[in-house]
Amino acid sequence: MSKKEEYVKDFKQFNNADTAHKEKYNAEAAPHQPILLLALIKLYKEDKIDLKKIDPQSEELLSTAEEIWENWLGYDREFNINQPLLYLGNIKDFWKYELKDGYDDLKNPYDVSTNVEVFYIDDDELIKRLNYEESRNKLVEALVESGRILSDGTERPCFEYREKIKEKMGVEISDR
Repeated sequence: MSKKEEYVKDFKQFNNADTAHKEKYNAEAAPHQPILLLALIKLYKEDKIDLKKIDPQSEELLSTAEEIWENWLGYDREFNINQPLLYLGNIKDFWKYELKDGYDDLKNPYDVSTNVEVFYIDDDELIKRLNYEESRNKLVEALVESGRILSDGTERPCFEYREKIKEKMGVEISDR
């Protein structure tokens, strides 16, 4: 399997179509991590963010993630960027962070803004691929396709608004 195929496979493996808090929020999907990555890809494509130095309190990142969450997808509950900033590192090897001086641990997402100095993507090959439209589009498509298998075994896309994402991200997403 090529490195490109590995990234696509990795990005498709987000399981966000079924959530443990489904009853609490009356939600079918909670795609926090794919939305964070879509926001990072969008800002990187526009040359507005350095993927080696991501400020966890960046207004640009927060507003872009919220725009995707609320305006593109129509979710009516608040998007908490701290959760995907922290938990992405638990499941993806490329996502890292450095703590501020005086802090030695980070377990609670509410501590992100006070404890974390910087987040970064620790994978030069992934960043290189984000520079090329074809590779970037494949990764966006993989994120949009993430979460297809529900806990009961049925398939369902994580995002019901594929065309809107395609338009907003400026990518071609193939029909399957």
